[in-house]
Amino acid sequence: MKMGKLISYLKFISLIWDKFKEKIWNSASFWKLFVLLLILAIGFGWYLGTGELSLSIRVGDREAIVGGQIIQLTGTPTLIDNKLYVPARSIFEALGATIEYDQESQRAWIKIPKTVIKY
Repeated sequence: MKMGKLISYLKFISLIWDKFKEKIWNSASFWKLFVLLLILAIGFGWYLGTGELSLSIRVGDREAIVGGQIIQLTGTPTLIDNKLYVPARSIFEALGATIEYDQESQRAWIKIPKTVIKY
């Protein structure tokens, strides 16, 4: 991918991120699934350069399959107004990311491991 296209893509993700704020449901953070997938796609280089990322989530089920591995979610996937909300922390951590949260500023930082992005 050329640098100009990558910068344009990152700006696009930034605009989407600004538009969709964090939602709170059952005391856990839930983010819109498609925003999560956009971040995962660029940050993890389509699952560590393999070109594949599998993610299986069912509404009401606290188990999910991420990259072929069963994980326990920190919250229950929920449909609200025909939109799927999922506990992002569980999925990010299953893919090797670390998350830090600052209670005072109510901000989260997601640190994604370095990967090689292949197209």
